[in-house]
Amino acid sequence: DSNRGYFSLNALAGQINPHLLCLVGEVSSQSFQVLIDSGSTHNFIKQALAEHLGLPIQPTSNFRVYIGNGDFLLCKYFCPQVALTMQGTVFTVDLFVLPIEGPDIVLGIQWLQLLRRVYHDYSALSMDFCWNGAPVTLRGDLSTTSSLITLNQLQSLVHNAGISHLFALQ
Repeated sequence: DSNRGYFSLNALAGQINPHLLCLVGEVSSQSFQVLIDSGSTHNFIKQALAEHLGLPIQPTSNFRVYIGNGDFLLCKYFCPQVALTMQGTVFTVDLFVLPIEGPDIVLGIQWLQLLRRVYHDYSALSMDFCWNGAPVTLRGDLSTTSSLITLNQLQSLVHNAGISHLFALQ
């Protein structure tokens, strides 16, 4: 059904798993977090970021974006032909606007199909492919992996509803 999209529940909930490929991207010299998610059908951008960057936002045919728990979000807008730079390589992408949490931009199958053959190394959090005739390697941002916090820090996050990432206590 062309009026449906799918989006990883973990990405939407802001639960960045250390085995997901997250990296820093840039639009108009502003940096933010990008998640490469083969479980997403489309490319998505946080509504607040699209507005902050002043990207042109255009209406699109409404479609439902289903998330892993069966719920859905309604997508009504997109930002056409956004020049997204990742690790020195520029990609021009259409980004659908959604009120998501977690990563600022999600690149899904819509973007991955443009790359054609891709070699993923999940243990090294990297992907290799050719873009415009040149070899490209994108490496995941290791700063998105988990880190330890104190009990007081956890309690503060819970009480202030400021949890945007999932942390593992050991």
